[in-house]
Amino acid sequence: MRSALALLPLVALSCVFQDVTDLQDSTPIEAIDRPADFSSAGNFGIVLDGYRGQLSGDLPISRVVASAGAGSGHAVIGIWDGAVPRARDTLFTGCEELTDCERGTGTDVIGLPLWNGRRGCVMTSSAADRTLRVQCESESTMVLRLAVPATAGFGTALAALPPANAAGIAVIGAPESGSPAEAGELWKLRSGEVSAEQLTVPSDSGIGPGAELGAAVAAAELPSGDTLVAAAAPGASRVVAFRLPADAADPNLETLGCVDAVRIRAPGADVETGGALAVGDIDGDGSPDLILGDPSSDRVSIVSGASLGGAVGCADPATSDDPGATTIDCASVDAPNVESCGAFGAAVDVGDVNGDGFGDLIVGAPGSTVSGDADAGAVYTIPGGTGGPDASAGKGLGLSQSAEGMRLGEALTTAPSQLTGAVRDEVIAAGPGDARLFLFWCTGIAGDDAAEGRDRCLDSP
Repeated sequence: MRSALALLPLVALSCVFQDVTDLQDSTPIEAIDRPADFSSAGNFGIVLDGYRGQLSGDLPISRVVASAGAGSGHAVIGIWDGAVPRARDTLFTGCEELTDCERGTGTDVIGLPLWNGRRGCVMTSSAADRTLRVQCESESTMVLRLAVPATAGFGTALAALPPANAAGIAVIGAPESGSPAEAGELWKLRSGEVSAEQLTVPSDSGIGPGAELGAAVAAAELPSGDTLVAAAAPGASRVVAFRLPADAADPNLETLGCVDAVRIRAPGADVETGGALAVGDIDGDGSPDLILGDPSSDRVSIVSGASLGGAVGCADPATSDDPGATTIDCASVDAPNVESCGAFGAAVDVGDVNGDGFGDLIVGAPGSTVSGDADAGAVYTIPGGTGGPDASAGKGLGLSQSAEGMRLGEALTTAPSQLTGAVRDEVIAAGPGDARLFLFWCTGIAGDDAAEGRDRCLDSP
């Protein structure tokens, strides 16, 4: 099934990208419409994930999977195949007829490069019915329904583990479960299995009744080969960083640290209920950093991964013992066509958009006013480096052809391009009020700016 797309034309015999949707600073962007037969008319893309995988013949691919949140289907859209971009067509969809799927399907979605020998897969969850579904591009007509525990809220949040990770393939949050009541639980899914295993949360994490641990989760590989798992506990206004051992048989988490006075919302939840969570290496030291968005204060906090260890910050529910953080507010980032910033931190992610080897911070601000349109939304990119994120070199972008209530940046992700060459990440942001995704071929920061007087050619930046 194909969606109606604003396709990106290519100059003959070159890889120079041309403008598609005009931005006030001439940065190319592409609009991707909701598939015509998508099961939900509104909020398309409010939950999304970009991922990399391989198809037959070891062809590297990148894709984005999107849903409209709980009670919707999902769509998988092609971004890149090998050395060439795709036409951003809809490759396959799931739950077009909601009566064929579990109640609450589309709660969260993630990409899985490999599942039981099948390639290019996605996992979707239904927290209401505590179910997981896997559908793969190599066999898109086959849908696998996974057995899950009788655990309230299971599947509220998903995080894919790094490829070929010995611990498993995914971490799953169940914030409504736990003992004591609604303390929350974390589970993992091991490769080749169809049932999940509960992870043991240490007592030094400070998680108690009503904490709702697992409302949001994120994961990235540590230098040791273990995995950093960050989990939000909005009921306690806390985020906990854990170490997950690279051992399929070991369910015991180790508490690395806690950050307090921060409320992170579940995927697809209203921005008013909290901010966003991500992990990624911004300062290039090899350790993933903790990224916390706070849209109520229009700021993002970055906790260096090097400062995590020994359950730092977990003893006191106040912030006095928390690890140090770098804070970036909306006003510190140049945004020429954003008249007023709003909800900065509603979405956060990390990707190397300019190909310099450092992770760059991407932030959504869906409450921003652009061209007189309230809540049109904007996307901010802040380059990383040895000193961490550099707000003074960042760029905020809003569409010149904006629309009131578009809410650009309420959700965002990255997906890699030029997969056989100098790989770099492309930003994909949702405008759920307009039921479209927007693919930023250039973000405006140094090394990724069409205004620098060079061709936007991905293999020779």
